[in-house]
Amino acid sequence: MTEKLNNSRQHRKDKKRELSPFVQTRWYRAPEVILLEKQYNESMDIWSVGIILSELMRSTDKYKEDTKPGRYMFKGQSCYPISPPGEIQENKVSSNDQFIKILERYPELNKDMDMSFTTSEDQIIYVDSCLAKISSKNSINNKFKKSSPELVKLLKSMLEINPHFRPSAKQLLKSSIFESVRNENDKKNATCPYRLKIKID
Repeated sequence: MTEKLNNSRQHRKDKKRELSPFVQTRWYRAPEVILLEKQYNESMDIWSVGIILSELMRSTDKYKEDTKPGRYMFKGQSCYPISPPGEIQENKVSSNDQFIKILERYPELNKDMDMSFTTSEDQIIYVDSCLAKISSKNSINNKFKKSSPELVKLLKSMLEINPHFRPSAKQLLKSSIFESVRNENDKKNATCPYRLKIKID
């Protein structure tokens, strides 16, 4: 997949932007949106749901005594360039930037693989500037060491930095973590495709 993404970078770069970059609340904003990728899809929603799952996990009794770093996963105070911190100089990023807070959870980041979805050199320069500002790292595994390995594995799959590596909602629901609530008899297939018609002014 990494090789395929690298080979298609120019083609993806040449595509016209059809989607707004101003989507998702900051703490739930997916990396591809932060990096202003022209194309994104439902994978960004998987990221956001992963953040919500992480907050639910940190809100359980297992973590009741943990006052720091709190239940929020990526608590950035700004998100350059979508919502920069007041007056900001060109190519300068706050140490509390949202993307920096994300990268702090990935001590074993493989830039070639994890960033292969990017389409511009400016994005890589921005990633490098963020990596240079990281003073300490605390992995997802460490943050959720009191949770079951199976649940942490599910969470990490949802929080893949590269959107092309995130599972779909359908794939996630096949996880054995949902075995106790899954009832095959309750499943009903749609009798025909259903399309929503939305009027856009």
